[in-house]
Amino acid sequence: TQNNKKFDFVSMSKQVIDEGLRCLKNLKSDNQNYENLKNILSNNVTVLCSQSIDDFNWFSYQALAHASASNHDTTFFGSKTIYHPFISISPHSILENKLNKHRLASLKKTFFHEQIHNIGFKHGIDPEYSIACAECCFDESSFSKEAACRLCSRNYKSIKEEKYLNDYLPFAANQADLKSALKVVNGFVKSSNNIKKNIYYLILVNSSYSSSITNSLINIAKNNRISFSQKELSLISKLKKGNLDTDTSKEIENSALVISQILVDMYVDSNKQQAINNFFQRADRLAVDLLAIKESHPKQFEVLNNNLILMIKDLLNGYPDNSLKDESSALFIFFDQIGIFNDVLGSK
Repeated sequence: TQNNKKFDFVSMSKQVIDEGLRCLKNLKSDNQNYENLKNILSNNVTVLCSQSIDDFNWFSYQALAHASASNHDTTFFGSKTIYHPFISISPHSILENKLNKHRLASLKKTFFHEQIHNIGFKHGIDPEYSIACAECCFDESSFSKEAACRLCSRNYKSIKEEKYLNDYLPFAANQADLKSALKVVNGFVKSSNNIKKNIYYLILVNSSYSSSITNSLINIAKNNRISFSQKELSLISKLKKGNLDTDTSKEIENSALVISQILVDMYVDSNKQQAINNFFQRADRLAVDLLAIKESHPKQFEVLNNNLILMIKDLLNGYPDNSLKDESSALFIFFDQIGIFNDVLGSK
C-alpha cells in the first residue's frame, strides 16, 4: 500500500469480508460457500500487495491478482514461501493508480473474487463461483447480476452436469466469455453419449456469439429429426437475442456450415474419420474464407476460430480415439502455417 498512502487497504479488506459474507448469507444458497468462507477466514490469510514480477509473472498471466485454492498451492515473496491460504494483489495494476470510485469498486470485487478461490475453486476445473459471486455481491451496475447470483447460490456436483451448463452459459454470455464457455461445453459433450443433448449444448454455447453457426447446427438437428423442448428452445432464443453481431457474409455462412458439420461429426456422431475427411475436403476453401473474415468481421472470426481450434486440439489429443494421428497433425500444421491460429491455441 506504499504506492497510495491515503488508501487504507486493511479497512477495505475488512469491509469486503463483511459485505461479502453478508451477501452470501442473504442468498440463502444451497451450497456451502458462506460456511466455507467463514472457515477459511478463521485462519490466517496472507495478503500480499507488493509481490514482484520475479516472484510471480504478472505480465504473462495478465492478472490483477491471484490466490491459492488448496494446500498444494504456494507462491513466493522474496526468499519466503507463502502457503495456503493467500491472496496477492498486483502492484502493477490497481494499486499503482489513483484509487477513484471506479477503481476502488474494481479492487473490492477483485479481492472478493480471490477470497472465493481460497475456498477451493479453480477456473476451468470447478464451478465459476469466484467470478459469479464477485459479480453478484460487488457489481451493482452489472446487467448479468441475476444470472451471477443464481450461479453463486446453487450447488453443483460437477461442471459437466446439465444444471451447471444451464446456469453457466447465460452468465458466460453476459460476460462475453466465449473461450471459457466453449471449454465447458467441450468437456460435457466429450463425456456424454446423448446425441440430442450434445447438439443442443453446441447450439446453446454459440447462440450468443454466432447466428450463422447456431442456425447451421439447428438445421442439422432438424435434418436428423432431432427436436427440442419448449424450454430448450426458449433458452436458445433468449441467448440469440443477446447476440449483437448478427452481420454476415458469404464467407461467414460457408465457414459456419463447414465448422458446424465437423462439430457434429466429432461431438455428436463421434466419427473421427468423417471429421478428418470433411476437414481435408474443405480445408483450402475454409482457410481462404477465415482469413477474409479475420479482416472483415473480426468478432465472427473469433467465434469460428475458437470452435475450430478446440476441434483440432481434440484431434491432436486423440479424441474421440487415437487413430489418424498423422492426419490430425497435418491439419494442425496446415492451419498453423497460414496464420489462422495466431496465439490463440496456447491461450488459457
